[in-house]
Amino acid sequence: MFKQGVNRGAVFLCYNSRDRSQVIAIAESLKAAGTEVWIDDWQAGTTMQALAEALQSAASSIHGAVIFIGESGLGGWQGFEARLFARAHFERALPIVVALLPSASRTAADVPRMLEAVPRVDLGSDLRHEGVEVIRRALAANPSDQSKASVRRIMEGEESYGQIGLSADELDVELITKLHRIDDYEGGVEMLQGIVVKARSTLGARHPKVSFHLNELGLLFRELGRFKEAEASFRQAVEIDVLNVGEQHPVVASRLNNLALALQELGRFHDADAIYRRVIAIEEARGGQQDSLATTLSNLSLVMNEVGRFAESHDLLRRALAIDTKLFGANHSAVARDLANLSFVLHQLNRLDEAEEACRQSIAIDTKCFSEKHPLVATSLNNLAGLRVARGDLAGAEDLRRRALSIDREVLGESHPNVGRDTQALASTYCTLGRLSDAEELWRNAVAMSEGALGAEHHQTVAARCGLAAVYATQARYDEAESLYVDSLEATISAYGQDHLHVGPVTNALGELYRNMERYDEAERLLMRALAITTRHRGPDHPTVAACINNLGLVYQATGRVDEAERAARRALAIDERAYGTDHHEVALDLFNLALLLSATNRLAEAEAAFERALAIQEASLGREHQYVGHTLSNLALLLQRTGRAHLAEPMMRRALAINERVYGVAHPETATGLNNLAMLLASLGRPGEAEPVQRRALAISQRSWGMYHPNTRACARNLASIQEQLTGR
Repeated sequence: MFKQGVNRGAVFLCYNSRDRSQVIAIAESLKAAGTEVWIDDWQAGTTMQALAEALQSAASSIHGAVIFIGESGLGGWQGFEARLFARAHFERALPIVVALLPSASRTAADVPRMLEAVPRVDLGSDLRHEGVEVIRRALAANPSDQSKASVRRIMEGEESYGQIGLSADELDVELITKLHRIDDYEGGVEMLQGIVVKARSTLGARHPKVSFHLNELGLLFRELGRFKEAEASFRQAVEIDVLNVGEQHPVVASRLNNLALALQELGRFHDADAIYRRVIAIEEARGGQQDSLATTLSNLSLVMNEVGRFAESHDLLRRALAIDTKLFGANHSAVARDLANLSFVLHQLNRLDEAEEACRQSIAIDTKCFSEKHPLVATSLNNLAGLRVARGDLAGAEDLRRRALSIDREVLGESHPNVGRDTQALASTYCTLGRLSDAEELWRNAVAMSEGALGAEHHQTVAARCGLAAVYATQARYDEAESLYVDSLEATISAYGQDHLHVGPVTNALGELYRNMERYDEAERLLMRALAITTRHRGPDHPTVAACINNLGLVYQATGRVDEAERAARRALAIDERAYGTDHHEVALDLFNLALLLSATNRLAEAEAAFERALAIQEASLGREHQYVGHTLSNLALLLQRTGRAHLAEPMMRRALAINERVYGVAHPETATGLNNLAMLLASLGRPGEAEPVQRRALAISQRSWGMYHPNTRACARNLASIQEQLTGR
């Protein structure tokens, strides 16, 4: 049944979103005439799953349906809805009517063959009152045996492209795919594989139904993370379609889009790029203003993100947004999708104000279209939380991520992958906030949820396992962290192969763990491999490549290879400057890392200049109270202290401590670090009486956060002992 109530006897209005304004006018007339209507613009929140279940129920609240057809024909989701209503028409005599809108009222060719025997209302050149009365009378009549038989015959035997008829079993499998029934995916794959074999045997290897079901099979494989099998299914579907209707047909474009998405998941961005551009050429040849073109532009923008071409991604999304706004108006879900993607790219470009505005617009549109408790709203709330983190508002990010998790739990249930994704996002926020015990619990829950829904080798499960490992590494529980990282790496290689894009981040994480454990040979080997994989997939100028190079540079520094470490730091800086521009906060992070290296090698004037440039960028791009500003201030203050300018260092260090307390809280490990630094500065200035209570507070926080035997805790204890010796004169 519907999650939001529909009065018994309501008539469902099924329409292409391009025809929305005309259909709403008719809905108003039907309502004024006494007919209860269901239209998503008025009663948002009903899922397609609920519609399917309601139509299959003997006690359905749907009394009939009007299937509107305008000049654009049936829309994608509308075609799926129409098949559901057609099935209900012959199975339980549901009255349905085809209403030809003024732009589509010329010939019977506008109506899909599946609906050719269904009563039809031609609304003429305008939406006249008489047409509404004809709709009401047609719905009141019992469906004829001829109509039901014709619909069944054509629906289960349709052969033409774009109008694939489905038997009851085939429609049931399509429901699994379209409605994301995650618990039925494995069963759906088995059923579809049998259907493909049967279709090939009875209809021939080139029949449109074979292509249709191969495409559906590919979609299920994608949801299960079986991307190589998805690629194979999509390729077979494309080959059949090209043989039947040629390379320029819209169905071929649709299949190619799905193939490109699978290639994206496999990390083959160059191949995906080429296919998307082929699809765009097909769609532009058809006029270049259809929603399918906007979708392809949006998909291609995601590939541009993956290879670090953010400016190009931004331009593609602006074009997609313009098309969808023109087609559907400013408050359509397609526009919300474009805005959500645009927000992500603007975030990467550090245009945070614009990014937040686009994200908020997306949330407002989806809330209006679907209700405030919808998975799309939850996704955008998580994106908005990411922007809050970028601005240093960790408490605001936590609140948004809690809301997203609550929505998906209520709407989708505890076992849905989206709930696992939301749990991971909240766990990550807790890590940043230093709430490691809370984070550990959530990461454990996320691992269990993802393993249950998607399997142990799925990349979402691996991400959850790596998140838990990162908590252990932070707590110096290195053996537990290593075990999780090794298991994750083996699972990823098993699922995707040795050189897949997903292998890179796990390899990098394990290499970083070994660096922290001072197992430098193993760390270097893994980090070199992660760099090679990432470069192969994303190209040599992607920011992720810069991050890998930075990590490798830290190994070089730790092993005394200073020249190699500096070359790595400067190479990472150059990559990020090309990708983001010279005033981006990621560039500031590279400058910060370079400054640490220069300081460690006693090139103090150069280090100071790098710190100062990093600080200026961070204050300008992130604000004076951002946590990154605090980190840079603290290290610059240490450098000033080291060069005999402690009187300049103290106010800088106190400012850094105040930022940490505001951003992280008074009991966070970062606050403990700031307190430790301030205490040692005060001691160096001959003020041990002021230094001791500050250091005691640092030690107490460290003990609570890390435990008695963590290296940070032991360092705080040694520093406190040193200050006490200074006090007593021993």
